Amino acid sequence: MSSKDAGSKPAAESAAKLAATSDVTAPESGAEGRTVASEPLPSLISDEDKVMARRSRAWVVGGLVVIGVAGTALGFTWWQRGTWTPDFRAPNPAVVCPVWPLTPAAPADVSLNVFNASTREGIAAEAADTLRERGFDVRTVRNATLDAKTAESVALIYAGPDDTAAALAVQNQIPGSQVVLQPDRTNGILDVALGVKYGGITSPEGVPKGNGTLKCTKPWFER
Repeated sequence: MSSKDAGSKPAAESAAKLAATSDVTAPESGAEGRTVASEPLPSLISDEDKVMARRSRAWVVGGLVVIGVAGTALGFTWWQRGTWTPDFRAPNPAVVCPVWPLTPAAPADVSLNVFNASTREGIAAEAADTLRERGFDVRTVRNATLDAKTAESVALIYAGPDDTAAALAVQNQIPGSQVVLQPDRTNGILDVALGVKYGGITSPEGVPKGNGTLKCTKPWFER
C-alpha cells in the first residue's frame, strides 16, 4: 500500500463517521463540480402562518359573498321600484301597536298639545277648548306645517310606547283619528295634529264606553 493510499484511508473513515452521526444528508457532487443538496431547503413559512393565510382567505371569500348578496338585494329593489335610493338610516326599535283591549286613561291624566295642520282657521282652538271642558290637560295650541300625507288625514295622535292608554282616551274623542307610536317619545305628552278631514270632537254621548283598541298608522316615511 502506497503512502498516498494510507493517508486517504483515515480521511475516508472520518468522513463516513461524520455522515453517520449527522442529521443532514451529505451533499452530492453535481455536474461540473457543483455541490447539489439531496433534500429541498426547509420552508420559510411556518405552519402557523399557513393557518393564518387560510383563515384570511376564508374571511375574504365570506366578505365577497355578503357584498354580493347585498348588491343583489339593492339591485332587485332598484328594478322593482325604478329608483336607486338605498336607506342607510339606523333602524328604530320596533314599536308594536297593541291589538288587545286597553282601558282608556282618565282625561285628567292625559296631557296633550293640539296643532292645526290644515288650511282651516280656528279648528285647533275649538278642539282644545272642548277637550279642556272634558277634563284633558291641554298645553300648547297653534298651527303646524306638516307634510301633505299627514295634513290629508283626519287627525294623528303622536304618542310614546307608554302612552297607549292616554292615546286611546284622545282617540275616543276624535272619530277617524289614528295613533302614531314613536319609540323615542318619553315625555308623556301627546301631540294631536288635526288634518283637512277633521270633522270635530264627538259628542259626549258618542264617546265609546269601556275598553277599546287603538287604531294605529305609521309615519309617512315608513308607509
